[in-house]
Amino acid sequence: MSGRRAPRRAAALLVAGLTGMVIAPPSVSAAPSTAWVDNAFRVDTPNVVRRANIVLGSPPLQANQLMPLGNGTFGAAVWGAGGFTAQLNRGDTWPTRKSPGQVTIPGLAPLTNAADYRGSVDLYDATFRQSGGGMTATTYVRADKDQLVVDVTGADPNSTQTARINLQSGRNPTAGASDGIARLAETWVDTGSFTGGTGKTFGSLAAVTAGGREVSARVVDARTVEVSFKPNADGTFRVLIGSPSYNGGDAQAAAAGVLGSDTTGNLRTAHLAWWQQYWNKVGLIRLQSADGTADYMENLRTIFLYVQGASERGEFPTGQAGTNPLFNFSRDSQGWGGGHYWHWNMRMHLAANMGAGNTDANLPRYRLYRDNLENIRKWTTERMGGRPGICVPETMRFDGTGWYTGTDDGNPSCIAAGPPEWNRRNLTTGANVSLSMWRHYLATDDRTFLERNYPFMADAARFLLAYAVEGADGKLHTSPSNAHETQWDVSDPITDRLAMKTLFPIVVEAATLLGQDAALVTQLQAAIPKILDLPTETRNGQTAFAYSAQPLAQLRNVENLDLETVFPFNTVTDQTPAEFELAKASYATRRFVNANDWSLDAVDAARLHNGPEVAARLRATTSSYQIFSNGLANLGPTGATNTYDEHAGVTALAINEALATDFDGIVRIAPAVPPGWTAEGTVFLQHRSKISVQVQEGAVTTAALVNGPAARSIRIKNPWPGQEAQIVSGSSPGTVVVPATTAALITLPAAANGTYLIQRPSAPTSALPTAVLTGAAPTEARHLAGSNARIGIDVPGYEPPGPCPTPTQTPLFAWDPSSGNTIDDASGYDRDGVWAGGAASYLATGPTGSSASIDGPRYLRTNGVATLGYLREATWAAEIKINASNSYRRIWDWKTPSGGDSVGFLIDLTPSGQVRIITSGVGVTTNAVLPTGRFINLVITASRSGEIDVYVDGTRVGGGSIPNLAIDGCAPAELRIGADQGGGQRISAEVDRTAMFTKALGAEDRGRWQALAFTAPGESVTAETEISGSVPQVLSLAFNQATANLGTFKPGVTADYTATLDATVTSTAPNAALTVHDASATAPGHLVQGSYVLPQALQVRAGAGAFAPVGGASAPTPLVSYTGPKSLDAVAIALKQPIAATDGLHTGAYGKTLTFTLSTTTP
Repeated sequence: MSGRRAPRRAAALLVAGLTGMVIAPPSVSAAPSTAWVDNAFRVDTPNVVRRANIVLGSPPLQANQLMPLGNGTFGAAVWGAGGFTAQLNRGDTWPTRKSPGQVTIPGLAPLTNAADYRGSVDLYDATFRQSGGGMTATTYVRADKDQLVVDVTGADPNSTQTARINLQSGRNPTAGASDGIARLAETWVDTGSFTGGTGKTFGSLAAVTAGGREVSARVVDARTVEVSFKPNADGTFRVLIGSPSYNGGDAQAAAAGVLGSDTTGNLRTAHLAWWQQYWNKVGLIRLQSADGTADYMENLRTIFLYVQGASERGEFPTGQAGTNPLFNFSRDSQGWGGGHYWHWNMRMHLAANMGAGNTDANLPRYRLYRDNLENIRKWTTERMGGRPGICVPETMRFDGTGWYTGTDDGNPSCIAAGPPEWNRRNLTTGANVSLSMWRHYLATDDRTFLERNYPFMADAARFLLAYAVEGADGKLHTSPSNAHETQWDVSDPITDRLAMKTLFPIVVEAATLLGQDAALVTQLQAAIPKILDLPTETRNGQTAFAYSAQPLAQLRNVENLDLETVFPFNTVTDQTPAEFELAKASYATRRFVNANDWSLDAVDAARLHNGPEVAARLRATTSSYQIFSNGLANLGPTGATNTYDEHAGVTALAINEALATDFDGIVRIAPAVPPGWTAEGTVFLQHRSKISVQVQEGAVTTAALVNGPAARSIRIKNPWPGQEAQIVSGSSPGTVVVPATTAALITLPAAANGTYLIQRPSAPTSALPTAVLTGAAPTEARHLAGSNARIGIDVPGYEPPGPCPTPTQTPLFAWDPSSGNTIDDASGYDRDGVWAGGAASYLATGPTGSSASIDGPRYLRTNGVATLGYLREATWAAEIKINASNSYRRIWDWKTPSGGDSVGFLIDLTPSGQVRIITSGVGVTTNAVLPTGRFINLVITASRSGEIDVYVDGTRVGGGSIPNLAIDGCAPAELRIGADQGGGQRISAEVDRTAMFTKALGAEDRGRWQALAFTAPGESVTAETEISGSVPQVLSLAFNQATANLGTFKPGVTADYTATLDATVTSTAPNAALTVHDASATAPGHLVQGSYVLPQALQVRAGAGAFAPVGGASAPTPLVSYTGPKSLDAVAIALKQPIAATDGLHTGAYGKTLTFTLSTTTP
C-alpha cells in the first residue's frame, strides 16, 4: 500500500442508491391528486423506477446473494466472494446453458470487507454500485455489447491487481493469452436427447482484459486464465470481460472483437440510452400501503420488468421452466435441463409483459414455437398417430422435439402410445401459445406478426379438431387426455374443453381477417357448437368446476385447473354471471393454496374482483418463495440452486389485473385494488391503447384512457356501479364525450389517438390538484412486514421488527413430569401441561427417576392456548426415550391448526427416524437419525443464520438449514408433545424433563440446559467469561425523512421558499467534515425541470450558519466541521430557494438530487 491514503467518505447519494436525500418536486402532496397534466399522465420515470432499487447494507458474500445484470443475451450473476465474483451466462450455450466461466477480482476485497460498505443496484441505469474502504466499484453489462464492465476507483496505484476466469472440473476449454487478453473457449456437439439431439456445434467463450498499467495475460492452468496489471496513477482501473456468441473458430479473434479498444473511455452512453428508452416505454405502477405490503409488491413488479429487459432480447427466450439461466450462480447446474421449455411457466411473463406494454420482451418466446413449427409438425406426425396439425410438447426442447431432459425416453410430451405420464398426452400447449399470439396481435395490431404466426395457430386448431371424436351425444370428446399435469389419461379434461372453446373462434377470426383457410374455418364453425360445457362437481358443499369427466381421478401435480377458466382462457368473466359464481366457488374451495412459486392464486383473485385476496395471496407466495435478496424466488422455500423469475411474473400480472384490464375487450378500472392500497400507474390495453389509473383513499380519482392510432368503440365497465359516470375529453375536460350515465357498460366512441377521462360528474378529475407521479430510492433493504422476505441486504446487526415482540424471559416453558394430571411449568409463564387422549401415566424411568409415558392415545398439551412470541433463534431440549416405528411421528407441535408451515415450530421423525423441522414456511429433513429404545439427552438448536443442529448426549449427530429463519409464534395455539394439532402422528415415547429457550444455546449451556430451565428460587448458576469490546471505523450519515419539499412556487411574487432536513452524524475519526454538492452537469446548484432552470441558486446552511449557494462537484459547500469523534450528532440543515417576482416559472415540478458527504482525511 502507498503511504498516501485517499479520504474516506460517507455520502448521502441517491444516484448510487446509498443513504440519500432528494429534494422533492414542490407539487407533491398527500391529499388526493391527479397526475393527468396537459393532456398526459405525468410520471417522473427515473425516480419511480428507482423506488425499486436493491439496497445492500452489507456485502453479498454468498453466491445466493447474487445481483443480476444482463443485456438480453449475455448476463452475469455478481456477488462479493473473494472481493468480486461473477458467473457469466449466455442464453445460447445449448443444450444445457453451460456457463462461459466465473470471474474473480481479489483486489476488491478491501471494498467488500470494509466496515462502511454500501451497495445498490440502480434499476433505472442497470448498474451495480458498491463503495467501502475508500474504494468504489461500478459494474454493469452493456446493453449494446456483450461486455461486463467493472470500473474501480480508490485502489492503491502501486498494487498489483488480477482478474481471473475459471471453469470447473469436467469442462474442457482451450485456454489462451496474448496481447493483454486472456480467454477460455470450448465447443461441444448437441447429442443430448433420446434421438441424438440436433447434432449442431455449440460453445462458449469468455475473455478478460484490463484498463490500467503494465497489463499482461497468462494461462494459469487448463481451465484458468488471468490478467494482471497495476491501477492508473489516480487509483482507477477497469476490468473488461467479454462473452460473445461462439460455436468455434478463431478464439483470439473473437475475444479481441468483443473487447475491442474499450479498456478506456466512456462506455455508458449507449447503455444508459437503451435502458432509459426501455423504462420510458413500459407502464410503471406505484403502490403504497400503511403496512408496506403494497410498496413491496411494487418493488417486485419493477424488478420483474428489469429482469425482462435484462434477459429477453435473444433469438429464443432465456427464461425456461420458471428459471432465468442468465442469472445462474451455480456453475453448470441448470434446473430442468436448461434447454427445455414449459409453456405453463411462461404464461405469467407473456401476460404481465402485455399489460406493461413490454410486448417486445415476448417476441423470443413466440419465435421459439414459430421457428420450430416444421419440427413440431414432424414430431406430431410421427408420434401422435399421423394426425394433422401440431401437438405442441409442454416440455418442448429448444429444437421443437418433445423429449424430456437427458438421453432416455422418460417423461416425453405429445406421444400417443405408452403409459400415462406427466405430459405424454397433454394436448393443450399449442392452444395456450396460440391464445397468447392472438392477444399479442390484439395488443399491437401488428398484421405482419399475425401473418407470420397464424400457421402455428391454425395447426394447433387442426390437431385438436382431429384428436376430438364426436360421440353419440353429438359432442366432441377427447380421451385419453391429460388435465395438464394433474390428472393423467382421463376423459374430456377441462383444459381440452377450454382450449377448444377459445382457440377455435380466434382461428376463425384470424383466418377470416387474413383471407386464408376457408375450409378450416368451415370445420371449426361446425365444431364450436359441439364443444362440451365445462365440467362441474360438488366440493366442500359447493358446486365448482371439475378437472375432467372423472373428478375423483388421482391428482399428480398441484395445479388449480378449475381456475384456468378465468386465466388464461378468459371464458368465465363477470359478463357470464352464473359461471362467474362457479369460479368464485372454485377459488374458495381450490385444492391447492400457495402450493408453488408459480401459484396463480393472486391472478385468479384479481380476475374474480377480490382485492383482499390479491393482497393476501401476494403476501403468502412472497413470504414462502421469494428467498433471494435480489427479489427473485425459488421453486420451493429451500434448496436454491437457480433463480426463478416466475413468481415476480405472477406478482406483476396480478398487479396489472388489479389496477386495470381489458382481456375480453371490456375495460375494467380498478377491479381488484386491495383495500388500503394507493395504486397509481399505467396498464396497456388492446389496439395500442393504454389507461392510467389512480386509486387514492379507496376511490378512483383518475382514469385516463389514451386510444391507439385507429378510431374505435371501446366498452368500459362503470367503475362506480349504480352511480353516474361520464367521459370527457382528456385535452379539453370541459368537453363531454359521453354524458352522465348509470349504465353498467359504457361505450366510448374513441377517436384515433384520442384522450379521455372517465369520471364522476360530481368529482371531475380536472378539479383535483396536480402532482407528478414520483418517488425516491430506498436507503435500506426493504422488508415485507411480518415475513422473512426482503429485497436487499441489511446493515450488520440489523433485524427488522417482527409481527409481535420477542420474549425476553427464557425458557418459554419447562416441564418435569412426575405425578398428577397437571405438569407445572417452571418457566414463570404458567404454561402448565395437561394430559389428553387418556389418563396420566408415569414411569419410574428417566434421568430423574420419573417420566411421562406417551403411548397409544395419550399425549401432552398446554392447558389452553398460548403465544410464544417471535423468535429469530431457539433451542428445544428433552430427555426422551423413543420407541421404534416406521411412520411419521410428532415429537413437538406448536402451531395454529390452520396456520400453514409459516406459523409455529414443529419437530417430528420421518419413517426412517430422521429429525424433521418445520418452521418459517419451510420443512427441512435433517440428516440426524435418533437412537431408539433408550433415554437420550436431545437438544435441537436453530440459530439466527438458519443452521439447524441436532445433538444427542452432547454430540452433534446432524442438522440442516432454513434460510431466513424466523419462528412466528404470535398467534395463540396449543403446545403438544406426542401428537399434531389434529391428534394424529402419534409417537410412542417416554419423556422426562423438557424445555424450550429463546436462544440457540452454546456448548456450555447445552450441557446444563436442565439447570437453566429448572433453577429454583434462591438457587443460582454461575459462569465466567471475558468481556472486551472494540470500535470499528464508522462514518455514518443518515436523514430522518425521505424528502425535502419546498412548497408551491408562486409566479409574480418575490419570496423565499424553505425546507429543512434533520441529519444524524456518527464519526469515529479524529476529524470529519460534512459538505453538500450538486453532482449534475446541468445547471449545478439550480433546481431544474427538464430544460427549464430556476434563475436563482438553491441555498443551504447547517444550524445557525449563514445561507450559501449549493456548489457543484468541484466546489462542495461546507456545512459542519468536526475535530473529534461524534455519535448521533443532530444536524439541522435548512434549504432556501429565493424566487423573484420577475423570475420565469414553468408549470410543473422542479427538483434536483443533492449529494451530502461526510468525509475524513484521518480515519
